[in-house]
Amino acid sequence: MFKNNILLHRIQRIVKNSWPTFFGLLLIVFFLSYAVTAFSARSDIITTKVTEMAKENNVEDGCFESVFKLNKSEIDKIKDLGVQIQENFSVCFTLDNATLRVFKNRDNIDLVALDQGSYPNKGEIVLEKLYAKEHNYTIGSSLKIGDKDFIISGIGSSPDYDKVKENMSDLVSYPDIFGTAFVCDDDFNNYIAKSPDGQSMIYTYAYKLQTPEDFTKLKNLTDTFVYDARQSNDKNINELVNEVYTPIEKLQNDISLLVVATNQIKDGTQKLEDGAIYVSEEAKKAIDFVNSMSDPIKKDANNVFKNIEHVLGFLNNEAIDAIADKGLITKEYAAKLKTEVNDAKQEVQNVKDEYTNLLNSINELSNTVLNITSQYKQSISQLDDGVEKLNENITNMQHRVNDVIDTYVVINLPKISLIIPASENTRILNSVNQQQIFLDLIPIILFFVFTLLAYILGIFIQNQIENDQVIIGSMYALGVKKRNILIQYLLIPILICLTGSILGLIAGSSSIGSGAALIETTSKYSFPEIHQTITPFIVLEMLIIPVCIVFLVNIFLIYSYLNKPCLSLLQKKTKNKNIKLPKFINKLSFNKAFQIGHIFRHKSNSLIMAFGIFVCLCFVMCGLNSAAFCMNNIEKTKTATSFEYQAFLKYPTNNIPSNCDAYVGTAAYLDIDNNPQQVYVIGVEDKDEIKVNAKKDGITINKDLAAKYNYNIGDTIVLGSQDKNYRSAFIIDNIIDNGYGFYAFMKANTLREYLGFRQNTYNVLMSQYPINIDHNSIAAQTSKRDIVTMSESFFDDNKQTILTLLIIPIIVLVIAVYLITSIVIRKSQFSISAMKLFGYRNKEVYKLYLKPNNFNVLIATLISIPIGKSLTVFLYSNVTKTLPFCPDYSYSIWIYLIMVLVTFLCYKLVEYFLKKKLNNISMNDIVKTRD
Repeated sequence: MFKNNILLHRIQRIVKNSWPTFFGLLLIVFFLSYAVTAFSARSDIITTKVTEMAKENNVEDGCFESVFKLNKSEIDKIKDLGVQIQENFSVCFTLDNATLRVFKNRDNIDLVALDQGSYPNKGEIVLEKLYAKEHNYTIGSSLKIGDKDFIISGIGSSPDYDKVKENMSDLVSYPDIFGTAFVCDDDFNNYIAKSPDGQSMIYTYAYKLQTPEDFTKLKNLTDTFVYDARQSNDKNINELVNEVYTPIEKLQNDISLLVVATNQIKDGTQKLEDGAIYVSEEAKKAIDFVNSMSDPIKKDANNVFKNIEHVLGFLNNEAIDAIADKGLITKEYAAKLKTEVNDAKQEVQNVKDEYTNLLNSINELSNTVLNITSQYKQSISQLDDGVEKLNENITNMQHRVNDVIDTYVVINLPKISLIIPASENTRILNSVNQQQIFLDLIPIILFFVFTLLAYILGIFIQNQIENDQVIIGSMYALGVKKRNILIQYLLIPILICLTGSILGLIAGSSSIGSGAALIETTSKYSFPEIHQTITPFIVLEMLIIPVCIVFLVNIFLIYSYLNKPCLSLLQKKTKNKNIKLPKFINKLSFNKAFQIGHIFRHKSNSLIMAFGIFVCLCFVMCGLNSAAFCMNNIEKTKTATSFEYQAFLKYPTNNIPSNCDAYVGTAAYLDIDNNPQQVYVIGVEDKDEIKVNAKKDGITINKDLAAKYNYNIGDTIVLGSQDKNYRSAFIIDNIIDNGYGFYAFMKANTLREYLGFRQNTYNVLMSQYPINIDHNSIAAQTSKRDIVTMSESFFDDNKQTILTLLIIPIIVLVIAVYLITSIVIRKSQFSISAMKLFGYRNKEVYKLYLKPNNFNVLIATLISIPIGKSLTVFLYSNVTKTLPFCPDYSYSIWIYLIMVLVTFLCYKLVEYFLKKKLNNISMNDIVKTRD
């Protein structure tokens, strides 16, 4: 290939003679390689390594939480689907002014990965690494949980808590107030689960699926797991249960009272029947007694009446007169005696009549009593039979009502409070997901990098070939093959590209590159320790792809020259270019006309410089867009978030804590390109600060949602469930500036109808103060502090990358503009020498050859900024289209002015060095032999 090393020596001479140029190219390649490596290495390492380690530790395919522990039958049903299941039960304890969630050590799914120490035995505990670091715990330290001391045997992490958040709905993690720990089975079962110092048990189950489609089967199965609402300890559920069961219990109590009353009546009628029998028997005895006594009395009475009548019969008038005649009594007394005797006889007759009547009455009374007692006994017996049947019917009714209530009026609530695949669990692989935006940006950055790299290298190789046309023709004439010449000119850019890429790759992957960003990331996420490495992907994108692109671009450029005839190369023939200058140039002074002519004569180089400025400014705007995205996001979270604290309740309630604004809310989903985008729908009352004018089928949306998807008033928006089981279409009545993220608003009663809520109930609380409510009643909660912290954390994580995107392109811009302008000066070296020969001073030469570039740079910058801004925003918008808010990439007009000023200052720096280059061109150069 390099016969007698002739061509190899020529390459050495080329490099030696043009080493400043090649060193500048090497710096460009180095800085571009460093920028991309520092930009992508951290994201690639985290994405690759964390994912691999999560698989090694058998990360779950998902999990679900149950209100109560599943019974054996329910677990067996899950296993029958081919699903592996593991109990990840936990209990929370308060210590060190923080919450520590204690699990039993895992043996299958979500295995604990240790950074230090060993797995726990009895009396030992393993702490999550971020919590241990925050609270200064080390191996061998003692940790008191309740009244039991544990020795820290290990420090590590678990793949189900990559982002150590107390609740999945939390936006950020705080290692100072929450962490996880793991103990052995004996300690968990015998102490942790029974400790009075702990909170209620959290029944979490991790699962592994055979196929992703099994998730639907598992969810359908777990939906059938229910429990009686009356077993719940949740205050809001108890409130709901009381509303439903209070009238039912009242009905049951009333029926029970009715059963008791009929039993009492039954007892009374039994007593009445017994009394009636007694009365009847006593009356019969009395009548029998009277009858037994009436005959002697009647006989004696008749004898008495006969004796009285017999005695009175002797005292008749004749006897009284005879006595009076005999003078035994006086006439007057005889008359009086007659009267009295007659009266006595009449009285005896009256008594006799009354006695007869009395006897008749006694007989009638006896007969009546016998009839009454017989009828009373019969009626009481019938009453007793009726009461018996009534009691039996009411008792049966009570049983039937209880059966109906037990069958149809039982409130069965889902036992599974949450089931979620790992892909939707914000604790799992959160560190990987956070890098996704930047991973999506890598192709954009690589496009600009490789385009700029190949273009700059191609320009200089093309310029080198143009200068070497005679030499190439001579080599053709001497019999050197085209292949050898081609390799000679390909070798230099490939070596420059390869050397610069290797150096940039090493620097970008070191502690001064992605290493610092990696350390920052590992301080916020809990995954096994990662060492700085170079992944195959980074090697591919930083070594192989650039070399291949440079090879293809340069071989195309070189072939276009090597295909010329040998004689044409030896004569260094070039196409005559008729440069048409503007007509107004004739009216200008010589200096002005020369400067404009210089621009037109070297317009190709001007375009090359403009393209280099454009690509570098696109780089800068990528950094500015990222910075604006982060800073505007932080500012928006501070201004658009109207609450300090927000809580979504598991169940609606009408018991609103003090200092809280209550709303009705639900999470709906907007289907965008088969990617469900979450929208929070809030129902508001007329008295609320949030004002909506939505009709029954109307809805009000916030500006974020309208801007993201180009909604206008009058458009139709379709919202539904995530699984698309139901959808509803609404007409957008209004667009308001409220809420961070995607929000929609409608009348509270309208939303209650959609959700099936009771009137005057709410499930969303917002407040400017901490919300005082039972933790078990909260489905999700957040605070303004969490939202702002999340935005600030995202900026902190990527601050170094943003600085890299801002600084490296400026360095590349300086070098590229210098090299490109050097080509123009080298091509104009003959004319510059002539100008000096004719007496032009260096200062005047600067104005003629360098000052026109000020105009070129200014125009290129002014054109590149709006085009680059539009292009990068378009690319960023496609990358961030799945974000749950509308990114804002705008920044102040002063930033644009600063960009123009910095670009111009960069050229002024280049101009300073170019002046020295011009000073080195002497008037003697014109008389030297050129070819």
